[in-house]
Amino acid sequence: RESSSLLKLYVFYITRYRSHILVRVVAYLVGVESSKIIVSLVADQRCSSAFVRKTSQSTAITMYLYMLRLLGYYLLWTLYIYWWHRATHKFPILWYFHKRHHMVSYKGEWEFSLWNLVFWFNDWQSTVDQWIMEIIPTTVMIIIVPEAWPIGVFYYIDGVVLSEGITDHNPRICVPIMAMGRYHLRHHANLKVNYDMFTRLWDWVFGTMADPIPKGHFIKISTKGQYAGTIVPITDD
Repeated sequence: RESSSLLKLYVFYITRYRSHILVRVVAYLVGVESSKIIVSLVADQRCSSAFVRKTSQSTAITMYLYMLRLLGYYLLWTLYIYWWHRATHKFPILWYFHKRHHMVSYKGEWEFSLWNLVFWFNDWQSTVDQWIMEIIPTTVMIIIVPEAWPIGVFYYIDGVVLSEGITDHNPRICVPIMAMGRYHLRHHANLKVNYDMFTRLWDWVFGTMADPIPKGHFIKISTKGQYAGTIVPITDD
């Protein structure tokens, strides 16, 4: 009876796992008695499969928790930049560096400077402003929390390479929930609204959100010392 049971077990496993070379060789050499070996091999395989499933589930949970932490870092990072931007409009020493940013007409030319790639932004005042508002805090965050490095990559691409005239100050674009294009240019027309630099969340939370400038318009600075620009049609030179 035991031999018959082993035979059935042997037929089942050798049929199901016939691709296993070791099983086929042993079965050929020792016949029915190899079923005991087969049972051991299958048990090992089942354990391996269970381990893989458990590991996959653990990896998924780990990744999920990491994404939540990354979102938290992003929210804290953007919150800091939001309040620092507001501070640059309140404290004279910070405004001294930031005001250069508000002395430019943004008509919508696709601007790009190779100097931006090495963190130099037009002039020394604008460069200092960018460093103390965004670059240094972002660098410190990544040093303290290395796993936040994707935010650094995002910042370099969006905040350094593209922001000058491709995203932030481009009147031809307006992306929902993002603080770029016509949304950000509203801040250049009204210095008391739209302080957010990456997402509109904190403007919404703290009541400083305003509608983007109208489509087909840009910000024009007409006189020296003018910081709040005039909204005019793009066709107006």
